[in-house]
Parts: sequence; C-alpha cells; structure tokens
Amino acid sequence: PFQQASALKVWTRCHNAESTGLDPACLGADFTGKLANRTRREMREIDSCMARRSADDPPLGLAQCLGIMILSQRKLYKKMEDNAYVYRSMYAQHLSNWLRHFPPGQLLILPSEAVFVPASVEAQFKRLAVFLGIDYAASNPQALFTASPASTSAAPHENGREYVAHPPP
Repeated sequence: PFQQASALKVWTRCHNAESTGLDPACLGADFTGKLANRTRREMREIDSCMARRSADDPPLGLAQCLGIMILSQRKLYKKMEDNAYVYRSMYAQHLSNWLRHFPPGQLLILPSEAVFVPASVEAQFKRLAVFLGIDYAASNPQALFTASPASTSAAPHENGREYVAHPPP
C-alpha cells in the first residue's frame, strides 16, 4: 500500500499529459531527491552511532549500533535495500568482519559491475572457476541471468530484488 501510494504521487507529479508518458527529468529529480534525503538521514544515524562508540568496540559495533544485527531476515533485506545505502557501501567494514573468520586467500572479491558487462563476464567467471577449483568448461555462466526458484516474476534476483538483466550476446 505505501509503495503504491508513493508511486501514484510520483506518477501524478511526473505524468506529461501531452505525451501520455512520464517526464524523465521529473523522475530523475524525484529519485535524486529521495536518495539525497535518505543518505543524509543515514549519515546522521551513522554519525550518531560513531559518536557513541568507543575505540575499544569490536568491528561489529556499527552494525549493532544501527540495529542491523537484530533484524529478521525479511526486515534486514528491506533495510539494506531501502535505507542502508551508505552502510552497504562501507566495504572495509564488511570485509573486516569476513576477515575475522577467513584468511584473505579464502576470499575472492569480484566487482559486481564486471559480471554485467558483456566484455568481462567470461573473464570473471573463469576467475571464479579457478578460485573454486572447478572446470570452467563445466560451469554455467548463464546462471547469472537465470531466475532462481525464489523469483516471483521469472527474473534474475538477489535477496528478493529483481533486476532487468539480459545475457550478453
């Protein structure tokens, strides 16, 4: 209901009666305005948490302070998708947590952008296959562009998010 009401407000504000379409500039302004507001709100929350933390707090302190560690899986996905833009981008924070449990040689960091660029998909999947010790010829890179059984729209997704993705030519 909330998302439908929000979408209706945007449609009403950005609908161009003459072209029977939506004004891209209006949609862009709406998106950047909302993103800026959410980012400012999140930064205030992070700054407040950082001010309350002591130097002796463990690396998980920020996630605990933000209340991320106590959320149910469904609420965590929603928070991470809708309200944690800055926190999600704090890669050093997240990697330090992984490195507390695994040595660096057991982690492979791949830029997600590279698996959506047709020119680099094969190279990234070959790199992954080598890392995992599997035969690349036996792997299936098209799996990235195939919906999982959890998808409700037959589109590829991650954590319930759906993307417009097409296999590279």
